[in-house]
Amino acid sequence: MNFSYSNLAVPYIGHMQTDWIIILSLVVIFTAVAIKWGTARTCVMALTLPVSAFLYTLVHDGFLLSTLDAKLTSPILQSALFGIICIFVYIMTHRMYRSYTNEGEHLLLAFLAGIATTCITLVVWIHTPALASIWSFLPLINMIFGASYALWWMIVSLLLLGYIRS
Repeated sequence: MNFSYSNLAVPYIGHMQTDWIIILSLVVIFTAVAIKWGTARTCVMALTLPVSAFLYTLVHDGFLLSTLDAKLTSPILQSALFGIICIFVYIMTHRMYRSYTNEGEHLLLAFLAGIATTCITLVVWIHTPALASIWSFLPLINMIFGASYALWWMIVSLLLLGYIRS
């Protein structure tokens, strides 16, 4: 059998940069979560990430945790610590959030929630050293979501999520 033409179905995937695949995957995942369980979960994730990044910066000077942080020299272990903090904050934010019934959303609202949460995820990823050491995005993406525009991405994304949830 000749399978030489099997790659003709999706000709541009091989030419796509890995960063764009990651970003599109995040949009798809957050949109799917918003479609399945409603935009409340994506809003909680959008709130979780900046709070987790802030708490992660406090670990370096924290009582009892600074010794643990000094032992975590590997970027993977530091990212795992960030992940543990993120899971903890997500669970606590989830418990505080008001409405958590299965409220599947309209496709457009779910897509907008997915894009807004992805923007917040990228801003936090680029500005958290432990995550940036695991994967460093292209200079173009670093410029778009970097320090110059990070505040605006956060504000616009939070406003969009607030509009979606109202």
